[in-house]
Amino acid sequence: MSFFILLILFKLELMKIYSIRYSNNITVKIKGEGEQKIIYGGWSDICYRLTNPPDEIYINDKKQTTLDYKYNFTLQENNITFVWNNKLTTCHCLFFECSNIVEVDLSKFDSSSVRSMNSMFDSCTSLTSVNFNGIDTSSVENMEYMFFGCAFTSLDLSIFDTSNVYTMTYMFSECTLLTSLNLANFVTKNLRDMSYMFYSCRKLSYINLENAKISSSTNIENILGDISKNLLICLNEESSKILNASIISHGCGIISCSNIWVEIYKKLYDDIIAKEECLLLKYLKENKICPNGTYTNDNNECEDCPIQCSSCSKESI
Repeated sequence: MSFFILLILFKLELMKIYSIRYSNNITVKIKGEGEQKIIYGGWSDICYRLTNPPDEIYINDKKQTTLDYKYNFTLQENNITFVWNNKLTTCHCLFFECSNIVEVDLSKFDSSSVRSMNSMFDSCTSLTSVNFNGIDTSSVENMEYMFFGCAFTSLDLSIFDTSNVYTMTYMFSECTLLTSLNLANFVTKNLRDMSYMFYSCRKLSYINLENAKISSSTNIENILGDISKNLLICLNEESSKILNASIISHGCGIISCSNIWVEIYKKLYDDIIAKEECLLLKYLKENKICPNGTYTNDNNECEDCPIQCSSCSKESI
């Protein structure tokens, strides 16, 4: 084999490596042998066709000669890299109903021009981990159904820029394994719809929404429907007034905490889960904080026990 041919082959290999490492790409891990769906393929009444299909697909670092939305696999675990030559303007339904995806890496994905993440991971029922490192959501306007029905147990989205988002309806709905949610830096100045946002997150025990400014014009219909009665929500005073009625009607956790209290609350709540249910009750009474939003006696104190206590009562505090 001549030196010239070897040089061409070497350059081709370099081009392949460059494409995977440096281009605009998303990598996912799927589990399961046989035919598996790896990206949305169209033909759904909800999502229609994918508007930005990838330009290249690599399966376990091997470039595919045919681009498809599903492939046959012989290995139990497979890494798939999707490469786009241009910036995407929408991720609408990108991985809709890809039920065998367990991990997603967005660290090499240029999302700076993306305006919609509507249903991006909708019904990814095995998805437990997403690397959001470096994600740019400053242009995103639509996040509805984004994580609907995913399998996360905890999710930290404090890196998200939501300043231009106008709808988050059903964003985390049906995430039945989700226990904690950090939305601490969510800016909601343009947000108009939060309806059903946490609907049926039955294990959710903690939400940090300390910087969210929910206005009276925001749709919050059933935002906390079918949810845990022991949920703790950290909100600023302005937002707590808006969500007050919804908190009361669903009978869940703390609705008012200032920025200084957030870590205190989280630590207290962790202690309660671990050992001392009475600790929070004592703290609430001493600071005259009413988690259900109503003060029903002359001393401006809560009449009812704010959480279901197995080992304590009001009298024991």
